[in-house]
Amino acid sequence: MVKRTNEYVKNKANSVIKDSKIQKSHQVKWSDLTLDEFRVFLGWFFWMGLVRLPEMKDHWSKSEIFNNPSFTKHMSRDRFLEILRNMRFDDPTSINTNPPYDKLFILTSSVLLNSIWRYKPSSNLSLDESMISFKGRHKSKVYMPHKPTRIGFKAYVLCDSETGFLLEWKMHTKQEEPDTTRRVILDLLSTYSKKNVYMDRFYSTTEVFDKLELSKDIFTCGTINPNRCKLIPEMKKEIEALKNEKALF
Repeated sequence: MVKRTNEYVKNKANSVIKDSKIQKSHQVKWSDLTLDEFRVFLGWFFWMGLVRLPEMKDHWSKSEIFNNPSFTKHMSRDRFLEILRNMRFDDPTSINTNPPYDKLFILTSSVLLNSIWRYKPSSNLSLDESMISFKGRHKSKVYMPHKPTRIGFKAYVLCDSETGFLLEWKMHTKQEEPDTTRRVILDLLSTYSKKNVYMDRFYSTTEVFDKLELSKDIFTCGTINPNRCKLIPEMKKEIEALKNEKALF
């Protein structure tokens, strides 16, 4: 990450020199990022997630209410924002022919691999969608009016039902292939077996349920949408019988 960030700033500065004789001020002042400095940056970044202030810049405020001397002591505000602005994970010289989230692949794949290695989930898992808030411009941004976070990126996620720990995720793109639902479920559960998985009707299909039970010994539970599932006649009769029995009470 340190190496890619330095390469990105260097290439950006070179492109500016070719287009103009005058560089922008933040490019002139840039000094190469070091590993120790980046660790400090990450530490403060995680701290900001725990201690929320109205604005990011308030962590360097001299006000008696917000003042935290440690921030100013270890890294200036301008340097922190400069690293945040230029942070990069992918190779800036490569031609981007991969999916729109490829720039974050090295980060997300590392997080997932470490999670699988260090965390042992319970026998009960949950599969659902999650929204990542984003209001900028991006071709994969979606609008989901019934979600708490309505605008942003959509991800298909697999979590531990007992702790809520996120085990696997797959980002949604608008150029989805046919049979997306089936493929998403099988991809998220590809490394798991002998589990109980709970999901809503968006994912529930009898075909996928049977495949998971037979090939991976995974038992699934979810509400069923009759319009999307090829239900056998006996199951339909059981559902109608349950409805009639409930109506009597």
